[in-house]
Amino acid sequence: MALKIAGIEPVELGERKCIPKMDADKRLRLGALKFDTQEQINKAITVIASCFPNDEDFVKDFLEANADTTAMMLVALYLRGGQKALDVFDQAYEKIIEEATEKATDTPIAEGENAD
Repeated sequence: MALKIAGIEPVELGERKCIPKMDADKRLRLGALKFDTQEQINKAITVIASCFPNDEDFVKDFLEANADTTAMMLVALYLRGGQKALDVFDQAYEKIIEEATEKATDTPIAEGENAD
């Protein structure tokens, strides 16, 4: 089996393509991010932006102005694991939605409850 590392592609933020430069330290810091408080979100923005050394200020400003928490989490996930990580996330998310939908349609509405 040959080792193949494709690397991380540029990330499009608005109409600008920003090229990340990743190393083990950045991946570890991305993995430790939390998004529960505004302080943690601000730290996450700084850590994510630091992964784009040629566009760090732009990325920080863009995330602050345009990205919600979910988008920031997805960017961090992509930077840590590439497209494969996003694909695994999408598959898991779809499975959760499918299971929730099945459960909701299989659960009968009790008498006296509105179906709206």
